[in-house]
Amino acid sequence: MTSQKDQKEQKQEGMFGRGCILFLLTCSIVFYLCFGFFVYHAMFSLSDNFYIEGYMKSRNNTIFGLETFINCSDWTHSVKEKPFLQELIRHSNSIKDSINITDIKFKSRATSDIPYELEMNGRLYQLPKKSKKLILLVHGFRMRQNHYTIIIPIQMLLKAFPDGEYDFMTMEYRNHGFSQKEYPSNLLPDKSYSTYGSIEYADVLGAITYARNLGYEEIGLYGPSMGGATIMNAYLRSNSQDNIRALFLDSPACDIEFTLQSNLYRVLGYALGHSDKLYVESKRMKIGQYLLWPAVKLMGTILKGNHPHGPYPPFLNDAYHLWVKEAKSPRSSDKSVALHFDHPESDILVPKENSERCSALASSISNLKVTSYYGTVNSKAAKRTFSECKDHCILPLSEPEQYYERLVKFFKENL
Repeated sequence: MTSQKDQKEQKQEGMFGRGCILFLLTCSIVFYLCFGFFVYHAMFSLSDNFYIEGYMKSRNNTIFGLETFINCSDWTHSVKEKPFLQELIRHSNSIKDSINITDIKFKSRATSDIPYELEMNGRLYQLPKKSKKLILLVHGFRMRQNHYTIIIPIQMLLKAFPDGEYDFMTMEYRNHGFSQKEYPSNLLPDKSYSTYGSIEYADVLGAITYARNLGYEEIGLYGPSMGGATIMNAYLRSNSQDNIRALFLDSPACDIEFTLQSNLYRVLGYALGHSDKLYVESKRMKIGQYLLWPAVKLMGTILKGNHPHGPYPPFLNDAYHLWVKEAKSPRSSDKSVALHFDHPESDILVPKENSERCSALASSISNLKVTSYYGTVNSKAAKRTFSECKDHCILPLSEPEQYYERLVKFFKENL
């Protein structure tokens, strides 16, 4: 028979084992929640001073008499290596006195799901010959209207169309630059936010309203990264009076949730010592989708209690899901609209699957003219990498002449 002493020791050992399990379980839950909080904060929240000052100031790069912002050292390297970019800057600075550059303010558009207006900051580039066509260039996540991904396309278009065929407009989303801020977080009251275009599309529609009121009859849109997702959302939530005729999409973050999940995949890859190459059906991707992503969504419920969209993710205006709805029930229109998807095959931040998925859906709609280009960034041949850029939105730097040709041809033929 077991003695009372042995029974007591067994009971203590059992309690100790259960205590260890409870402790490990508690630590796991705390770690999971902390992970979700950290990742959510990194993915969505924005710091005021950071974005007012700009996302890393350029190194003595002034274009049109305006300071240009960068977040990628390869901008500097590419300018040194590419005579085309050097000539582009010289040309832009030589014609700056003939361009009327005006800082503007306008209101975002009140919509059914965002029923209020905010004040937006923007800039208008006009040539002496008044045009009836305007190209609106919309920046990416944590960027500003002076970012090189916006300034380079403006330079290219001004070089290609010196006679004022188009005017140009840039803008800064809510919570970016000098546009109005919102602070909806319960636990981060000093932080504004980004929804990767799910709400910011209303800012783009406000810019289009402003442009139409100035007398512009046809609108073209250009957007890199989040800008690409946002202008797609704006188009899919627009009306016929907006008269959007052409969208040039550079590395667009079309399927936002997939893109963010693939970035969790990338973080896991760094932790495990694997490469950045994306395998959608891999175990890493499934861990990102089904284990880590729910922690991020949980933080959305906790942190965004008084946000106009409630918790996010999920995103109510994710471009991919809007395209799915549009493909099932296309709006009736006798006007054709052109879309071009430009994407590096090696893009790490926003995988090219984004463009492939959304271009396939858009191609199924009869009144849309869809083209695409998937470029290769040959970093090894150049004996350097685009590590700071993660090959994202890099084609204007890696192959500027070809990018110029695609960009100019697209707007010349479609707007």
